[in-house]
Amino acid sequence: LFSERFCDVTLYCSPSFATQVGGKDTVEPQNIRGVSLRAHRVVLAACSELLGALLGAHEAQGEPVLVIDGAEPRHLKALLDYMYTGEMNVHHSQLASLLKTAEELRIKGLTDIRWNNKDEPPDSEA
Repeated sequence: LFSERFCDVTLYCSPSFATQVGGKDTVEPQNIRGVSLRAHRVVLAACSELLGALLGAHEAQGEPVLVIDGAEPRHLKALLDYMYTGEMNVHHSQLASLLKTAEELRIKGLTDIRWNNKDEPPDSEA
């Protein structure tokens, strides 16, 4: 389902940079240490009001580059899988931190998840 064809946004997962958005002229990818992922602007905007607002504010700058501060690359990849397919595979030990990232990015459908039992989230220590 997902193809990099017509992707018009580059996302970088980098723990050493603050979350920022800019065009290719304002953010120099060669200076960013981290993992890059490609996505479609319309998918990001449809799945996250936050990402949609960031991308909308920088429409005139051409192809945007988003640097996501503190996001684990595997979490961002799983969230992109969810945005494109409605499904994702994640180890239960990573679930709480992945949902935290989803909440920070305001990913629709994941930010309102509540634990339905009295147990702690899977990665917390009892």
